[in-house]
Amino acid sequence: MNGREISALFDIQDLSVGYGNGVYIFRGLTVQVPLGKRVAVVGRSGVGKSTFLHLLGLISEEAVKSGLITYRCPRTGEAVEYTRMADHSAKDRLRLRDFGFVFQTACLFPHLTCRENIALPLVLQGYSKHQWWQKVEKLLTMVEAIDGELIALADRLGPFSGGQRQRIAVLRAIIHDPVVVFADEPLSNLDPRSTDAVLAILRNWHEGRLHDHTIDIPRTLLIATHDLQEAWDFCDTFVVFNCVGRLLQNRVVSKSELEAAGGITAITQWMASSD
Repeated sequence: MNGREISALFDIQDLSVGYGNGVYIFRGLTVQVPLGKRVAVVGRSGVGKSTFLHLLGLISEEAVKSGLITYRCPRTGEAVEYTRMADHSAKDRLRLRDFGFVFQTACLFPHLTCRENIALPLVLQGYSKHQWWQKVEKLLTMVEAIDGELIALADRLGPFSGGQRQRIAVLRAIIHDPVVVFADEPLSNLDPRSTDAVLAILRNWHEGRLHDHTIDIPRTLLIATHDLQEAWDFCDTFVVFNCVGRLLQNRVVSKSELEAAGGITAITQWMASSD
């Protein structure tokens, strides 16, 4: 089975997530995340946007009380049931090979150069220095037309500006050619130029332009953001949480459907709802 035969990348069934004292972030959440889309995850602060990404990306599982998350790999078609997977090495392989992560803070290692920070997923996969050096150099060359600033900084330890740090973090997230990238508020506190550069790199990764040997594999981006206008301009599919963690229409909604319902106004109204 190839990626084009898979419709749902993640299948979430009856998921309940809480942190004790009877307080739940999600209760009975059921939704399918489609393959190959740029998915905006939006909602007010505290409704679980980051938690949603962390659960799907195997960053955090401790708070899951019940339910099932199934991930279907676009490369192989293999279905992996998270909550029934006791093999931690299998989870590590997913995190290292299938997934890429961009966090609100870049989380760079100050003792590593720009190039070494970008190469980290390859190093963890066992690439030799010669191998990862070539891959980083190729990626930096490919994004030169998007943002030529980083190639001149490749062998610096820093300091880097906030925008430079976040671009390095994005390149680190895609260097190993993942099929899913989770981006948690990646545009916070960025100036317009840096915002455009980050989005351009993510767009080119999503469209398969930065890893030409696997251009036929569908890629999926999930981006949690509080900037509705940026989400509207960049994404084609939306996960919209209201104040109590319920989903608009109880599913992932396409941009075309939202346009018919009132666009950003419809999103804002649901985010404020407690129904």
